[in-house]
Amino acid sequence: MTAPPDLAARWPAFLGHALTVGTLALGGLSSFHAIRSDVVELRALITALVQTEADHTRRGEVDLRQLREEIRDLRSELRHFNRNPAKEPLP
Repeated sequence: MTAPPDLAARWPAFLGHALTVGTLALGGLSSFHAIRSDVVELRALITALVQTEADHTRRGEVDLRQLREEIRDLRSELRHFNRNPAKEPLP
């Protein structure tokens, strides 16, 4: 299985297929097979874009969770140092 193209490369393809589908639809569907192949490509691109957005959202949630854990650890260390001004090592 090949890797999906970059998101920046998908948008122009998406717009190109959408424009082709719109043009063929307005032109009276002169070529059913042409519009059908572009609709199939358009669906594939939309699915890929939706998947990419879902992946970005998931990564953002993971990053946010890691930041929260780091902040929690830093607060714990700060509380420890505030209680022990002699700067004893952490347990």
